[in-house]
Amino acid sequence: MKIVQPSFTGGEISPSLYARVDLQRYANSLKTCRNWIVSSYGGVYNRHGHRFVSRTKWSGASASRLIPFQFSIDQNYVVELGDRYARFYANGALVMNGASPAEIPTPWSAAEIWDVSYSQSADVMYLTHVSHPPRVVTRTSANTFSIDLYDAAEGPFQPVNPDESKKMASSGVSGNVTITCNANVFTSDMVGMFVYLENKNLSAIKPWTSGEKGIGVGAYRRNAGKTYQVTQVSTGGSYLLTGGNAPTHDEGTQWDGPGDVRNDGTNTYSVGVAWTYIDSGYGIAKITAYNSPTSVNALVTKQMPLNVVGGVGSPGGSWTLTGDGSTVTFPIAGNVSNNTSLYAVTIGGTPTQSNPNYQPQPTGPVSNCVAVDMHMPGGFLAGEADGRMVLCIDHADLKATVHMAKVFNIAYEPCWRAESESGAWLVFSKATRCETRERGYVLGDELEGLSLPCGGDDGVVAWEQIVSVTDAGTHLVAKIDTGDHNYLAGGEPGRYISTHNMIAVKD
Repeated sequence: MKIVQPSFTGGEISPSLYARVDLQRYANSLKTCRNWIVSSYGGVYNRHGHRFVSRTKWSGASASRLIPFQFSIDQNYVVELGDRYARFYANGALVMNGASPAEIPTPWSAAEIWDVSYSQSADVMYLTHVSHPPRVVTRTSANTFSIDLYDAAEGPFQPVNPDESKKMASSGVSGNVTITCNANVFTSDMVGMFVYLENKNLSAIKPWTSGEKGIGVGAYRRNAGKTYQVTQVSTGGSYLLTGGNAPTHDEGTQWDGPGDVRNDGTNTYSVGVAWTYIDSGYGIAKITAYNSPTSVNALVTKQMPLNVVGGVGSPGGSWTLTGDGSTVTFPIAGNVSNNTSLYAVTIGGTPTQSNPNYQPQPTGPVSNCVAVDMHMPGGFLAGEADGRMVLCIDHADLKATVHMAKVFNIAYEPCWRAESESGAWLVFSKATRCETRERGYVLGDELEGLSLPCGGDDGVVAWEQIVSVTDAGTHLVAKIDTGDHNYLAGGEPGRYISTHNMIAVKD
């Protein structure tokens, strides 16, 4: 008996369904459909035949693998991947470059080509193998191709170092830098690898929020893991609010609001702050040269956070030095930093000036400024101010501006502790002259009862009377230069006093 089957759209079915005559699809299916192609309209037609195009490069000597390379809808290639080479086919023929086949060298042997994984996007194909660095094959023209090492931009990376006693630092935020570590972690075969450095603690930088009131130039905020700094604010009202467009950019400056003036029914206010991108909370550098187990040169590929720039001490953080009665210079094992603030010298628990000929100048010109552990707007300490943008106050009109800081020297100095009427306090060198409202520049022992600008992270300050000045003993003090500008610092985050700049006296 002959049965007419007009449609074959069910294709081949599983042997487990051979007896399922109750299924609707059963009537349109086949047990075997060999060398036929099922049409979407229901019929079948013969598969296409094969045509000899070309022998492979090592035909008969070693195997080759064919993989597709689809550049566009109407331009496709087939890649012949063989023993350390690749050739290309298009339009039913071997692609030629002049009189020779278009060919590129590859790192994979005939035994490895079957384990090569690939992925393609437009004219670029990415190929990987567990025994070789990833490669990128690029179609540069209709009959030319290139192969290069894949240049990873952001990883993958090994797990972040869990040992907090091991610290790493960069000499700068961009360009060619030196990366140092206080432990032996680098080897010569790391050249070409990437190093990832991130801020250890972001708690000092508040998150960005819409509608924050009274933020000022120089303030730092975090959003989407990135750090931004206020470089301009809108004006025209009695107070300022941040806008509703959260900063997410990773270069340049953008506003979070329109900068217009509005009315809340009682007062006018402006909306909008300009945020300048600082960093992404982490940085990446590619190692270019090996110096030692604790030092490498590298090229920054993603800007480093300011808080990873500087020097590092040793894992233990302390050393025992034994004298012979005449030696006055001692090497410190593990010292990989030229930042003297990280290597204090004490004798019997008392801080000791490293220069035996040093003489403090409590009545002379400004030599050093504030104690290194004083806080500054932006979430860093005075000893870490070198190369950072710091918030400065003009004592003539109390206007806030931002300027680059340079730390010229760090040394032990006798110090004063001054406290304002609101409770803001600061430890500073006895050699420092402070610019007061009433008498201009005076030394600390004349400061009590006079006024200095005091304020917070937003840069909004007001004159406050200094209610007490007491002897603070000897402290490690930083000489900070911000040009001809007074800067804010304080013993607590968010409460600062603007005392002076590096200019001794303005007559």
